[in-house]
Amino acid sequence: MGRHSPGMDVRESGTVPEQIDLAGSDLVVIGTPVWGGKPVPAIKKAVAGFSGCAGKPVVIFATCGDKPGTTLADLAQDVTAKGMVVAGQFSFNKKEIAEGTGVTALIEKVRNTKISAEGTQP
Repeated sequence: MGRHSPGMDVRESGTVPEQIDLAGSDLVVIGTPVWGGKPVPAIKKAVAGFSGCAGKPVVIFATCGDKPGTTLADLAQDVTAKGMVVAGQFSFNKKEIAEGTGVTALIEKVRNTKISAEGTQP
């Protein structure tokens, strides 16, 4: 995705539900593309609408062309402010996505975190 892709306006003004109830979730996984070194506004709006999420484990990830900037730190701050517990953080640039090894680590983290949240051994 280029820095000036046509979708930028959509991400800026995208409609996000005012409230997203996560009370029935055991694990939350949030991914965002990097936009100007930060999470896209739609993801920030979605996190702001979370409810029922205190104490929930969350795995966050970002995709980027080169470097994630402060995306993961910003997203981690937003979810911890909601009382969530960051169980893992990942960022993937174009090369890492093509190679697939980092994505495999993300999948394993989600599997192991979900198993742990359900109270069984990984």
